[in-house]
Amino acid sequence: MDRNRQRRSGVADPDLVRALLEHGRACLAEGAEEAALDLACRAVSLSETDATRAFFVACVSGFAYFPGADKMQPTLVRAMRECWTQPAELLGCVLGILQRHQIVGPLLRRAIAVWPARPTADELLGADGLVSLAGVALFTTLLQTIPVLARDFEILLTSLRCALLELAPASMRIEPDALALYVALAQQCSINEYVFDVTDAERGRIDDLRIAAAATKSAIPPHWIATLAAYGPLESLPFRDALAKRQPPALAALLSRHLTVPEILRRHERGIPRLTAMDDTVSVAVRAQYEANPYPRWAKTPPPETISSFADLMQAKFDFTGFHPMRPDGLDILVAGCGTGWQAARYGQIYPSAKVLGVDLSLASLSYAKAKTAETGARNVAYAQADILKLNELGLTFDVIVATGVLHHMADPLTGWQLLLDLLRPHGVMNVALYSKEARSGISDACRWLSDSGYTATPEHIRRARQDLLRIDKPEWQSIFHSPDFYTMSECRDLLFHECEHLFTLPQISGFVRAHDLRLVGLELPQPVRRQFMARFPGASLTDLELWHQFEGENPQTFIKMYRFWVCRNSSELRS
Repeated sequence: MDRNRQRRSGVADPDLVRALLEHGRACLAEGAEEAALDLACRAVSLSETDATRAFFVACVSGFAYFPGADKMQPTLVRAMRECWTQPAELLGCVLGILQRHQIVGPLLRRAIAVWPARPTADELLGADGLVSLAGVALFTTLLQTIPVLARDFEILLTSLRCALLELAPASMRIEPDALALYVALAQQCSINEYVFDVTDAERGRIDDLRIAAAATKSAIPPHWIATLAAYGPLESLPFRDALAKRQPPALAALLSRHLTVPEILRRHERGIPRLTAMDDTVSVAVRAQYEANPYPRWAKTPPPETISSFADLMQAKFDFTGFHPMRPDGLDILVAGCGTGWQAARYGQIYPSAKVLGVDLSLASLSYAKAKTAETGARNVAYAQADILKLNELGLTFDVIVATGVLHHMADPLTGWQLLLDLLRPHGVMNVALYSKEARSGISDACRWLSDSGYTATPEHIRRARQDLLRIDKPEWQSIFHSPDFYTMSECRDLLFHECEHLFTLPQISGFVRAHDLRLVGLELPQPVRRQFMARFPGASLTDLELWHQFEGENPQTFIKMYRFWVCRNSSELRS
């Protein structure tokens, strides 16, 4: 057995690996991130187990680059392909390595230097750049697995797409390595739902390529198909039935995404039950948005965590032990506004004895949720179409309610929150997320500017709006460009063109918690923010919302990813 296979199969001194992990976790808890990362790299190099992978990801996610990062490229490739974590957790490190890469780095600088113009294929790639770039596994794996959430890399990929379009018609044949790059870029464009800017010249070229492909008497060249797929869904082409004719295996995943998966989703959609009527005006408008733009388009879930109960989960997150014991089996979990089902699927995996119900307004979202959840192997998750405002008509109650992406999009979010509380059992817990007015002030300003400028929520307007925002580049809009939501079509629409959106302050949340006799279990926060708060307010409770309000005033971007918190009832026989 060679050394790499031996390391990956877990044949290593378990005591040494255990010691590295224990030391690394202690370093991470103390804020010594660099030392922890070094230990994580050593541990995962010795033995790839669930524990070493999880710790490696926890450490790497905090770095854009680190000494020895280049040597970890094969590990990062496996981490993306095998979904060791939520893909975006690895993105910063992957982009940091690629930015310094001997092949990718120069291409990146060439594209940026002439933007918004597009370099020619020769100017961007040179004589052998196409095959050389295709050989960078970290780059091609990234394109096929994660939306590239970075402005500079979007410029590179937009320019690369234009260059590949320029090259495509010149040949009916292409080297397998070069085809792999065409396919990877097409997968990326599909993942981000064609959010990249398109010039008039590109539109003319892609129209010419469609005409040439339709006129081809034999099999359409595979790199032509990949090029077409980089500019739009193949399903919409009038000659779609000819696309799969005598194509190489390298094209199979791309053709499945474009031709097979849409039909699977339509079949799932026909089988989704409808639990309530949907006649609220705002609910109807929001439903229409998510029918057109369901998100997120997730691929896989990370391996399920080992958590025996929700009490253990709360203790792990917040050092909170005050729950009345829930029964260990048969928990009823509601994911309200479940969207495309990522959370519902995760709960189904983590708690296989629970019954999970995901409800949403959008059938397009629910069909995606149903299809992807089936792939995870979770068999305890059900999906249904329903309006939260009418769930109380069904007589259902739940031990756990998750409402982390829905309340702020309702006509009256606090009424929606109250209605969900009415469904919570006496000893239940609720996970809530709400937009921060403070953190999203720049986003709100940009939304007003877009509305005043006449932009609407069409794909073409969203593409143009993104480029205009980037060109204006006001300091107060920087949070937009740092948001992952800016870099895919559906999420950008949700970020900047939502049908209904409400923003909150911590005093508002505190008032609701008091008025409804709730107890704040804890805020979900990154460890660096926790440490910063504790340094600012030594000895203070991490659930003191008045102090968090003061802290947010001093650090306005603290809750840019929303206020995320858990509550339970004060009457739940809590222990102190």
